Amino acid sequence: MQNHHLLYLGLAICLLCTISTQAQPNQPHAKALALNKTSKSPTLNASEKALLLNFLNESNTTLIHTIKSTDQALWHKKPSAQEWSMGQCLNHLLTAEQLLLGQVKKALEAPANNAQDLRSKDAWLISKVADRGVKVKTPLNNQPKSINQAEGMALLKKSRKALQIFLANDALPLRNHFGKSPYGPADAYQVLLVLATHSHRHHQQMLEVLRSLQKNK
Repeated sequence: MQNHHLLYLGLAICLLCTISTQAQPNQPHAKALALNKTSKSPTLNASEKALLLNFLNESNTTLIHTIKSTDQALWHKKPSAQEWSMGQCLNHLLTAEQLLLGQVKKALEAPANNAQDLRSKDAWLISKVADRGVKVKTPLNNQPKSINQAEGMALLKKSRKALQIFLANDALPLRNHFGKSPYGPADAYQVLLVLATHSHRHHQQMLEVLRSLQKNK
């Protein structure tokens, strides 16, 4: 759990460092970043896109490892009647990825709003979604189906392929189109940050379930 919080603290610090660098245009590479920030560009700068892609790549790697390495006998078991199995956690995670990407695409179909700027909330939003100490009631099915490992692998591959294709377009105006997060309004990029952070959050839940099951064998 401690490593989990350190991961998100590091991400938040990374975002804050990016903002700090953008405020100092004499530093290497800072001029282009500062120009992007100053001009309120609706597209992502290199740091923003790299953060999101790295986050998704790390999530993909760790999820695949967990799916492949977990004993099949434990996959569908619940630590208690109130808790989810690992298969339920993965199903919820992947369902949310699909819905959040759909929300981003829908937001891009709406008129742009150049008067609103929520960039300063990036790190705050990551930290809020990541905090497993704060329970959030899901708007999705609170008893998702427990999918098996093979199905989970196939759905994960499909979900991440869709994200990869979508994010290959560097011209997406993700900063001046808006949707919502569990904590209020969010620009389209921030909805994608929620997607990535939510996946990490529920991967941590999967690991907590696994540790509990192994402990009580």
